Amino acid sequence: MVIQKIMRVRIATSLDRDDIRAVHLSAFAGGESERVSELAVSLLSEETAPRTISLVAETGGAVVGHVALSPVTATTEGITYQNNLRHVFM
Repeated sequence: MVIQKIMRVRIATSLDRDDIRAVHLSAFAGGESERVSELAVSLLSEETAPRTISLVAETGGAVVGHVALSPVTATTEGITYQNNLRHVFM
């Protein structure tokens, strides 16, 4: 018998703060987990152009993963690069 779990991915909201914090706390060890979890939660309210995209993955109604895509601009040797930085934790 094969049991299939369906994963749903959706836009994160401010109501997901505690769940996102929990995902990041479980993904990192020691003191690093607090810093990373606070950063991940702060991305929810970040106002950037283009905007930061924050998604959560749910299985059985529980948040089991988080990904954030935040805009990054870097200039080197007179060339400017723009892209999204990805932060993925499951």
